[in-house]
Amino acid sequence: EFRRVLFRSCFSKRNILEEWQKNFKLLDQQKKDALPEKLYALRKVALIQRRLGQRKKVAETYKKLVSIWDQRKLPKNLSHKKRSHYIKDHLEDALWSCRYSSLQANYKQASQHAELALNVISKQKNQSEELDEDFKFLKMEAYFCLAHRISLEKKNYTKAIGYLDNAVSVKSSKKENDNFKKTIFWYKGFYHFLLKQKKTAIKVWQGLLDQDLDNLLRERTLFWLAYTYKQAQDSKQMSYVYFDKLIKEFPLGYYTLVASQEVQFEKKNLQIDELSNFKELEKKIESLNNEIQNIKKIININQYNTTDSDNDYNDIKYYN
Repeated sequence: EFRRVLFRSCFSKRNILEEWQKNFKLLDQQKKDALPEKLYALRKVALIQRRLGQRKKVAETYKKLVSIWDQRKLPKNLSHKKRSHYIKDHLEDALWSCRYSSLQANYKQASQHAELALNVISKQKNQSEELDEDFKFLKMEAYFCLAHRISLEKKNYTKAIGYLDNAVSVKSSKKENDNFKKTIFWYKGFYHFLLKQKKTAIKVWQGLLDQDLDNLLRERTLFWLAYTYKQAQDSKQMSYVYFDKLIKEFPLGYYTLVASQEVQFEKKNLQIDELSNFKELEKKIESLNNEIQNIKKIININQYNTTDSDNDYNDIKYYN
């Protein structure tokens, strides 16, 4: 039954995909320019391709969306609000193109489209004194794409941190933007961790814990703080503090499961070390007992009287 429903669902999506592709071709063949309609049809194509997991085709579709965009071809009688809406859709297309191009390892195109988005936003700022909150969010997204989708993949962590700093420097009062900034801060700590700058990573994550975080971000931050402390030999005990806090706050969380395994592993290692130390101590005691037996023989050979021998033996027994 599940397979049948899944097949029908996919078959239906493929039919719808073909219909939207036909609609786009018809609009593209018309002499009269119908840019808004063409953009709408092509976005529907991209959305269905995403749901079908056709990554390569999605990248190509978003590339086309970015290439056919021309603000001059928008209807002239549009209100400022409606024109801003079209521009925001164009920015979304550019950022989706950046994401999917990077998944195809086409970092040059991905970078170009993220930079394009930033340039468009910059022009919007020049036209008005203050960007609206949606444009601010898209600006942060563009910097995040440059950091996480391109610089991280190319293992240029220092450059990635620079882009994240640009993202968090965007002033915003919207709660959604503020929550996104907290996520960006977590990634900043992670990039420092990848650079083996563990003290800086710990400082970033500890600062993040002082803020009001959603459960997933708080759980992840606690785990990585504990894990980073565990790797730092001079402050290893702090890892148990954060592991313990994580397990108590999120007993059923994914990171708690991983943390529990880490703690058990540490306990097991500790027990092995203690057992090894105990066995070594047993060997030393056995060696010492052998020495005592030898001393007793020497005492008898030297013909000490019984009383003296007993006293010496008692002293040795006491010392032992």
